[in-house]
This record gives sequence, structure tokens and C-alpha cells, in this order.
Amino acid sequence: MAKKSSPKGQSEHFHSELFYKFFLLPRFAHKLHGKPAVLLVFVPGEEDCVKDCYESVANPSEYLPDSSDYMTKAEGCVTNSCDFVSESHESIPVAQETAAGMCNFVTLTDRYVTEADESVPCSDDFDTEAEESVTDTDECIVHAHVVAPVGGDLDAKTIALGVGGDYNVGMMGTKRIVVGVMAACALCLGFGTLDLAGSEGSFETGVVIPSVQCQGAEGQSFSLYLPANYSREKAWPVLYAFDPAARGRIPVELFSRAAERYGYIVACSNNSRNGPQEPVMAAMNAIWHETNRLFTIDKRRVYVTGFSGGARVSTFFYNVVRNNVAGIIACGAGLSQLVTPERVKPSLYYGIVGTADFNYREMNHLDTLLDKAGVLHFIKVFEGPHVWPPEDLCLQAIQWMEVQAVKQKIEPADDGMLRDIFTEDLQRAKGLENEGKIVMAVSAYRGIQELFPGPSKEAGVEGAIARLEKTKYYRKFHKLEEGRNERELVIVRSFYQVLSVIHYSESATLDLKRLSFGLKIEGLKKSARDNDIYEQGFGKRQLHNLAVQARAEAGKLHQKGEYLKVVALYGIALEAGGDSPYRPYDYYNLACAHSRAGHKKKALKNLEFAVEAGFNQRETLEADPDLDAVRGEPGFVKITAKIKQDRAH
Repeated sequence: MAKKSSPKGQSEHFHSELFYKFFLLPRFAHKLHGKPAVLLVFVPGEEDCVKDCYESVANPSEYLPDSSDYMTKAEGCVTNSCDFVSESHESIPVAQETAAGMCNFVTLTDRYVTEADESVPCSDDFDTEAEESVTDTDECIVHAHVVAPVGGDLDAKTIALGVGGDYNVGMMGTKRIVVGVMAACALCLGFGTLDLAGSEGSFETGVVIPSVQCQGAEGQSFSLYLPANYSREKAWPVLYAFDPAARGRIPVELFSRAAERYGYIVACSNNSRNGPQEPVMAAMNAIWHETNRLFTIDKRRVYVTGFSGGARVSTFFYNVVRNNVAGIIACGAGLSQLVTPERVKPSLYYGIVGTADFNYREMNHLDTLLDKAGVLHFIKVFEGPHVWPPEDLCLQAIQWMEVQAVKQKIEPADDGMLRDIFTEDLQRAKGLENEGKIVMAVSAYRGIQELFPGPSKEAGVEGAIARLEKTKYYRKFHKLEEGRNERELVIVRSFYQVLSVIHYSESATLDLKRLSFGLKIEGLKKSARDNDIYEQGFGKRQLHNLAVQARAEAGKLHQKGEYLKVVALYGIALEAGGDSPYRPYDYYNLACAHSRAGHKKKALKNLEFAVEAGFNQRETLEADPDLDAVRGEPGFVKITAKIKQDRAH
């Protein structure tokens, strides 16, 4: 089987989030599919977007993104934005991270192309096209079949799916449901069934429905939650959700508790995923039109949420569906690169990010940018990696939106509800303080102060903030964060120095210990074990990034047949990756490189490690030409037999 050729512009995408996340295992993914198009569909073809990595990292400061380097040529793909202006949203439909081939979907005007510090957050983790990239460290979604497939196999057809027709961008009419022609809704207390006259059937209320098909949009569906007391007699707030891997059920389940308590419809596309622009926008239109056809939605209270790449696309949802968005709940990533902070208004913005999330720095920087832009927002930091936030944080986000709706007089004041939210927020802040999470506690107290100025004064919130800000830890925290940012730049520079050593080495072997020492991997492992959650998060983020970068470069070099260099890079990935879900595949790819290099014993040993770590794809082992050199060895037969035995159990 021939190896997949390097896609056009691949080198330009080396240090982009997209390249990191969708080319972690390009070689291996090809083996499983045998279809070169499967992964190419993720990669935009615009060579102008990203500088070549060797040109862009001459010094660490150049590693930080500069939007002028990444902006696509607006004049080549811009249409007049005046047709797309929607009430107070005077901004633009935005491409996911690239305008390549999307002239019919993207509308910009020159005035919206702003300086780098306004449009691109300052972090090497998400410098280019981060919206189209994702690694879910929990679910391990990177490639179809390659790492822990979720929701079935994702083949080339599924990934490239695009829906046109009735749900194209720019469609004005939305099919409202006329209550006057509806039959009476059959509702039960608690869990019930909602009969929809004129629709395809009925929907249970108070439970998560995994799939609702979209009429007139073949293949499009969404996961749904309707509150137990839903009826057609009133308009309901709605939360649309977008997952980077089209796992519609996950966010619906996470927000269902808040939806039940505060009366929200929640709908998440089962089609929208990181990748090409057109299918994402088609999914947005499909879910918008179908929910408006089936349910009674309060158009003043349309909210949107997303995780990682889904968070980014959520920032231009309003302009795809041509309806104002009251609030955005962005989890694990910030804005689309072409959406400036000023364009977020008048939407509210609630960001959630984990301390070990590779987009942590982005979200912190976005906090500052939204302040400058005058966007009403709150950034919530929790202890955790790059994942959808826990259910309680989803509840807090909805509670924040509920209070803001009252403050903006969109909803009438409900004293009982406001009192309960204030009490719960105060308890959470005190809990963080008691756990010693001083910085998070201060942030929580300040959030309470902004939402409830009167009650917070009576509860002594101001005094609590002043007390915590005087602590030794809080006073040195910001200096420590600045130091971590500087250390990150050093690590970035070190990686490219090590990469140069690997690229230009002519020796038969490369010393992994020396390479790891140059990358300060042991120091980062120590940071990842630190008791301080921010230092711990820093260490985990840097180790993650090093492993991702090493895998990406190893994939390119394998295609070139430079197997000894591939061995060194997968060695770095394994050293930095720890117990990463990619570990079985790192071992597998390392075994393949050893096999190609003629190291039979090392190849078989790493295959054993791969199987012990969870690799169980016997068919791949038996068909992969990289393993031809060892396939006749007794050790290879034992390995395939073990996989067969493990599967039987």
C-alpha cells in the first residue's frame, strides 16, 4: 500500500493547531483507510495563511501568532456584508478559520480586518486555524478509526459531508409553527411525551433524545432535550451546541440539568465537526430551521455553546442563521480568528477553560481583549484538561445568562430564582477558598460582586476579596504566570533547536536522553506533578504540545523514508506524552519505523508495548507494509495471537 503523499501546503501548516491535531498520526490513519482523501479533507489549501515553520520561529517572539501572517486575502473572497447585517449585529459571517474556497459564505469588509492583538490571541497553542483542530483528551478523537472512535466509524464520506439545498447560507425565511393549527399537546408530569401535529412524530420530554432527523436536509440530525413541562403555549429559550467531533449527545446531557431547572430547549448537531466550512454551516442551518419548525422558540433568547473548534464556530452562528444570539458559552477555546472581540457585541460571552487546557493562555488573553472591547463577559477557570466542562460549570454558565437576562429586562425579575443563584454562587466561592484555590475564589467573588452588587455588599464579598488579595500566594501569582509564559517561549525555541538537530543529523542513531534533556522534559514532568494547580497545568500543557509537535513531524519524515529520525521523534512523543491515549499508536508507529530501519528486535518489542498499552487492530498489523520485515518472525505471530485472544475476552 503506498503511503499518502504530503498534502500541498503541509509544511506551512506545521505549527498550526489544525496540523497538530489532525496529522498526529497521518501515516497510521492512512493505513487503516487506504484512502488518501480521508485526512486531506481536514486541511485547507491556502498556503498564504501560515508561514513555513522554519521561517516563523527564528526567535521565540516570532512564534506567537500575528494575524497579518494568517489572514487570507480578503479581497479575493469577500462579498458585500450589508446584505448580512442583522439588527445590532453589524458584523459578518465568518469562515471557521480559513476563507479558502468559501467566497460564497464569508462576508467581510476591510474595516473588520484589525490588528493582530485584536483578532488573534497570543498563544503558540492556537496560532493558526485552531478552530478547525481539536484533541479531546478524554475521548481521544483525532482521526476516524485511529484513536478511540466515538459514535461509529467516520469514513471519508461522513467527514466530507456537505448539505446544500434548502439550508444554504443567506436563507431568510424560518418556518414558525402556528399554534392555532396545532393539536393539543399531550404532556405528563415529570417525564412525558409531546405530540407535534404536522411533524414526523412525538418527542419525550425530560429525557435526552439522541437523534432527531432534520426534514429536507438528508443526513442531518441533532440530539435534543426538552424540559419536562415543555408546551407549545409559550416561547422557550434555546441553547444550540456544537461539538468538535459531532458527538451531539455529550453537551445535551451536560446542560440537561440546567435546561430542566431554567426551562431551556437544548439541541446539539450530530453533524457539525472540525473540518471544512461548508458542512458546518449546513449543519447550523439544518438545526436552526428544524428546531424552529418543530418547537416554539423565543427569538430574543437564542444561546449557543461549543467546545474547542465548536466554541469557535459558535461565535459566528448568529450570522449564519440570521438571528441575534443573546449569549455564547465557549468551552476550551475562544473566538474564530476572523471574529474580533468588538464583533461579539451585543452577545454576552461566558468562557470556560481548564488549567491544563492547551488553550488556557488564549482564554486568559481573550479576557483582556473583551474588557477592552466592552463586551459583557466572564471567564471561568477550572482545574482540568481540554474537555467539555463538568455539569456544574454548565449550570453556572446558564445561571449567569439567566441573571443577565433579568438585568437586561429581557425576562421579569424572579426574586426566588435570583436569591437561589446568589446563595449557590456564594457557597461555591467559599468552597474554592476553603480548598485553597485562592485565585479561583477571588474570581468567583468578583463575579458575584458584578452580578449582585447589593446582596454581595451585605454578605461581605468585598471584604473577602480584599482579604484574599493580601495573601502571599495571590500577590505573587501574576508574576508566576508571567514567568510561565516566558518559560513557554523558551520551550518553543528549544523544540525547534532539537528539531534542527534531528533534521541535519547524519549519525546512525540519535541520543534520546540528550534530546529530552534539551527539551527540559524531566522538568516539565516535575511541574505536571506540582501541588500548585497552575504550575501543574503549565507542565501538562507543555508536555502535551511537545508530544503533538513530535508526532506531526514524525509523520512527515516517515513519508520521506527518514526512519531513524522518525524513531527519535516518536521517542520524544512517548517521553513527553506520558499516559496519553495516543500512547498505543506512538508505540505502533515507533515499531513501524524500527522495522523499516531493519531493527527487528526493537520493532517487535515496541509492538508488544503497543498491545500492552491497548492497541488491538490485528488487521492493520497483518496488512501494514511497514511491518513486512518482521511479519515472518515468531514474535510477530505471538503478538497477533495475543490480540485475537484479548478480543475473545
